Amino acid sequence: MAMRPDVSRGQNRSAAQAAAAGRVTVRDIAARLNLSIATVSSALTGRRPAGFVTERTRRQVWEAAREMGYPLERLRTRRPLLERVAVFTRANPYSVFQNLTLELCRLLGQREHHILLHAVSDDRQACEIARDLYHRQEVDAALFVGSRDEPEAAEVGDLPRVFIGEVPEAAGQWQVSVDSEDGGRAAGEPLWDLGHRRVGFLGSRTNPLASEKRLRGLMSVWEQRGATFDADWVAYVDYPSEEAVARNLPDFPARFSGGEAPLTALFCYNDYLAGSVLKILRREGVTVPGAVSVVGFDDAVYASLLDPPLTTVVHPFAHLAVEAADLLLLRLRSPDLPPQVRRLPGSLIVRGSTAATAVSES
Repeated sequence: MAMRPDVSRGQNRSAAQAAAAGRVTVRDIAARLNLSIATVSSALTGRRPAGFVTERTRRQVWEAAREMGYPLERLRTRRPLLERVAVFTRANPYSVFQNLTLELCRLLGQREHHILLHAVSDDRQACEIARDLYHRQEVDAALFVGSRDEPEAAEVGDLPRVFIGEVPEAAGQWQVSVDSEDGGRAAGEPLWDLGHRRVGFLGSRTNPLASEKRLRGLMSVWEQRGATFDADWVAYVDYPSEEAVARNLPDFPARFSGGEAPLTALFCYNDYLAGSVLKILRREGVTVPGAVSVVGFDDAVYASLLDPPLTTVVHPFAHLAVEAADLLLLRLRSPDLPPQVRRLPGSLIVRGSTAATAVSES
């Protein structure tokens, strides 16, 4: 009676011999794990739908590949593609970046990219997820929506990526953002021209990098004209709500209506914060723009619906989405380029919340 050869033993010998010779292949890994070549290939490259290979199988394949000495670097030598893009945004209902995220997904869809959208509350967790997706070949690149205030919150290894929003220069990242400092100047120059010399700034402690740049731009208007911008005109809140503003600044309305030198205008970090300010001032009987002018930042969809309609610096979300998508493709095709940073200028749209000051200046 003829005996059947032990196929699995022969396969294991072949795999061992291939490893010893430094020529481990997908076939060798398949033989070791008793899987099909197609399954192993998909687990390594991620070129089939996620459901084709279970997470358990995927991890087994990658573990075996590392143990057997499979040249994983080969997976990165394929022609650069931009088929699947992970988009990370914050799970924050108050963020105007949600509008940018929608525009970004619409644009990527038009360009026939597959999108993996992640809404996360922790920036470092987003980086970990992105690195894992990339190393498992499930995405080609990633876009991170929203500013980062610490370099560690933008550490993603060799993943091709672009950050949309402010990122510390020390992080050395590919980045697209509105020019916050230019936006501060765009808010300050018209206020100066309207006669305002004592202009307050209300910033956000949760977004210190962007707040600092917007304040710097505002202050530069005074510096260029040889005037002093008083540090007492600057305040910060932890959260952009009416309650937070009232809690952090209990004497807030008085700064606009009492004393010998009241503030005549206020530049807010964003429109949501400016909307809270408008409500507080109305409640306290301070008229806008009669007693004080208010300027926001973003031109959120509700800015024109506020009472009065809000003068604000435009955040060019649609343009940012286009620039980010183009920059990501450049990053993928030219990995040796140094980090590219594109900043789009800010511009002011004037509505009913600003007017010439009625307070005479000495």
